[in-house]
Amino acid sequence: MRRSIARGAALLVAAGCGHEPVPVKLGVEPGATVTRIWLEPAPGWKINALLPPAFEPVGGPPVRFTAPGRTADSAYYLEPPVALIPGGGPPRGILRVSLCAAGEQVCRPYVRMLGS
Repeated sequence: MRRSIARGAALLVAAGCGHEPVPVKLGVEPGATVTRIWLEPAPGWKINALLPPAFEPVGGPPVRFTAPGRTADSAYYLEPPVALIPGGGPPRGILRVSLCAAGEQVCRPYVRMLGS
């Protein structure tokens, strides 16, 4: 499956057959020395704040996403979580996110390789 990351928000598509979209968008804003990435859940989905999302860049240590607000029980982010990746250009590495569907008691892990 061919992968590309563009400036702005790109819809992440499930690996495998590629028919089922994953309910999270990855935003990418490359800079000269730092790339800012953020996650936005689709309607009806939440990002688990008890297991913060992480990005594991190629050749570097893992970077955790953070956001200022959480729900009253601190289980979900109120704002899109953000991570700053050293180096300019599109992110290359592994994205790990725990996604929770509205009305379900269990969150689902999502792992995606970014870049080529």
